[in-house]
Amino acid sequence: MRLLRTCLFALIFSGSGLALEIDISDFPQAGVRVAVEVDTAVAFSVQSLTQEGAAQTWHLNQALEVVKVETLKVQTAEASIYRNVFPDADLSYLSGIERLQFPKMLLVFENPVDTLVQSSTFLQLNGNRVDGVGMELIIPPFFHDPIRFYEKSVMFDFPLSVGKSWLSFWQADSTIQTEKINIYVFIQDSTVVLVDAEGELSLSGETYSALRLRSIWQRRVFLAGSEDKEKIEVPGLGDSRIIYRWFVPEIGYVMEVRSKKNETDIHFTQAAQMVRAVGVELPSGCVDCENQEFATLPLPQKVHLSGNFPNPFNNATRIDFELSVEADVHLGVFNLLGQEIRTLVSQPLSRGSHVAIWNGRNQTGAMVPSGVYLCRLQVVPKDGSKTQVLVDKMILTQ
Repeated sequence: MRLLRTCLFALIFSGSGLALEIDISDFPQAGVRVAVEVDTAVAFSVQSLTQEGAAQTWHLNQALEVVKVETLKVQTAEASIYRNVFPDADLSYLSGIERLQFPKMLLVFENPVDTLVQSSTFLQLNGNRVDGVGMELIIPPFFHDPIRFYEKSVMFDFPLSVGKSWLSFWQADSTIQTEKINIYVFIQDSTVVLVDAEGELSLSGETYSALRLRSIWQRRVFLAGSEDKEKIEVPGLGDSRIIYRWFVPEIGYVMEVRSKKNETDIHFTQAAQMVRAVGVELPSGCVDCENQEFATLPLPQKVHLSGNFPNPFNNATRIDFELSVEADVHLGVFNLLGQEIRTLVSQPLSRGSHVAIWNGRNQTGAMVPSGVYLCRLQVVPKDGSKTQVLVDKMILTQ
């Protein structure tokens, strides 16, 4: 079924006819999920997709050489285990890999938004703006800590209509932990955003009325041996690209076209990456879900500790758990003497799926010796029902 979404945004009259305007009330809210295909296998022609202006018609129903499928999820910042790190955040935007396609191998992850590789961007709704306040990037054993931006970054400046532009800039630091040394990483991202086109987008059997945002994006990366050492820029780790994204009210981005590295022509014809939605779920239920790859993901019906991955591990491991009710949660790492050596989570959490990372260090930050450790999850439901305690075994190897 082809579905024209005209009820999700304002239609306003201008001197040149009908124009689309999207307000902040149309920004995706908690509960929205989007499944997307990502094609980075080969460069391909996108000549028909980069023209600007009003009344555009974009078609992208042809087959892609898909290399991965991701699930994007919007949740309240309160639902994140890092809510105390980002107290001014309202929403968290998660992205997790569901499936990786290689020439002779297919990897499928059971929990799309709770995979080993995951990123989260924490957002604050600030008047007519959506500001970024920080992010979390989980790629054990390297990155597993939240990254707080030095200053808020303007992600969206509403209302959106053709001709609207703004500058988004953020800088932050993180640490790559290895067995022998820590490397301090400093990142600067700057993006000039312009709403450059509007029209109808035909995608995966649906037709959306959308605005297109063009981003001129640049990233600079600096490394240092310690936080107080001189930062040295590493050009090979930097990047710059032109990125087109199609924004649909209440859903967010449903398609992205990314140029090759260091592209300067806004009308480039060869793209390096294509991302498109193949399924959408709104809080009220699945939208046009027939024959879609993406189906509604039910909330957990019981408390569950999935164990850690990888296991055995060295440097860092991921621990997944589910809550069937809102509860006070304590997740700790214990040695075989029953002593708690590290507290990973100790706070109220909402019903749903959650994740924590243990980097093999104790509460003081010292690396613990190789051996067997216990992960203990204690859940005290807010509704007064019975407290539950679950334990799983972890093996650390150095």
